[in-house]
Amino acid sequence: MSNMTKTGQARSVAKLVREIVQVDVTLQDAIFRDVVNLSAAAREISPLVEERLHGPVDIDGVVSALKRLRRSGEPLSDSIKAIMAESSVSVRTDVAKLVIDRSRQALDLVLKVISNFPDAFIHLSEGTSAITLIIDEKYIDKILSKLRGLQFLEKKTSLALIVMHSPRSIIDTPGCVFTIYSRLSRSGVNIEDTTSSFTDTIILVKLQDSGRAFESLADLIRVCREVTRRKKIAAGSSV
Repeated sequence: MSNMTKTGQARSVAKLVREIVQVDVTLQDAIFRDVVNLSAAAREISPLVEERLHGPVDIDGVVSALKRLRRSGEPLSDSIKAIMAESSVSVRTDVAKLVIDRSRQALDLVLKVISNFPDAFIHLSEGTSAITLIIDEKYIDKILSKLRGLQFLEKKTSLALIVMHSPRSIIDTPGCVFTIYSRLSRSGVNIEDTTSSFTDTIILVKLQDSGRAFESLADLIRVCREVTRRKKIAAGSSV
């Protein structure tokens, strides 16, 4: 490998390491507080770097990137941390997902049918080509029986709904939702579907992933609260 090629890869590795750390608040906090073994951290994130570079990387290069990042002090923005600190997360298990080919007639029928289930949890989202229903699984057979004749693009059961409840400021703060999604991705959780409703970020996952997804986001909130609290204490002591 030529020196120019090595330099180019080193820059790419450094850029990817920075991006990965910036959206993992737990790892980020440990790195900037110097309470994590950088070699261990490099081994953890190297597979992500290799996946994005489509090839092997030198572990020493990842360690070097982490060292430079720790010295540079480029944490997640304070505004994102503050929003995560003020957020909460809840989980609803045993939900199902129905995706229906969109038409005016289909939408009218869906709205009519779900109005007959006032006690059921139902979340409806409409796209340009499909209507998505997320519903309590115990109602799925009754609802399906009333939607005969529609074209179903997808039916899934044994799902869980993870809802991140955030303050209103999330609407005008870029990077928050990306932080949530990246956190789940780093935890090995596949997002089956996702949408938002005002200040709620709604994420559908497999039932078997629900515990890991909940713990991952709860940990994100916990770390952001600790970081925010330490910063307030430090600010107060310097006055």
